[in-house]
Amino acid sequence: MPEDVAEYGLTRAAKVPLGKHVLPGGTTRSEKAPGYHMIPPTALRRVARRYDLGAEKHGEGNWLQSLTSEENALAFCKEAYNHLVEHQMKMQGGLEPGDDHLAAIGWAVFALMAVEEKYGKPWTELTR
Repeated sequence: MPEDVAEYGLTRAAKVPLGKHVLPGGTTRSEKAPGYHMIPPTALRRVARRYDLGAEKHGEGNWLQSLTSEENALAFCKEAYNHLVEHQMKMQGGLEPGDDHLAAIGWAVFALMAVEEKYGKPWTELTR
């Protein structure tokens, strides 16, 4: 702790303005960085492989052309749901292991979140 702070009997917490985040060592930043380190790299790798698969089949970034209307977004939601059902069936022994359904769901959710971030609002508000 710097001497000037200790000299007045203050703690670092007492000197931190509201809305600031304290880093180890006592420095501050305006906001706390997102916890990217908490995303399991193995899960992220599986979703990235799904993006690669789509790029090989349809061209890199092709999905961006489809997410321009609520109708198209709902189709991606339905696809994600289908993969959820198929994953459940695979878990119950009704389907052979094969397609990475959880990565497909992750891909669809990432794509939908990216579009919401781009437009700043949920799909239902985009077409009104």
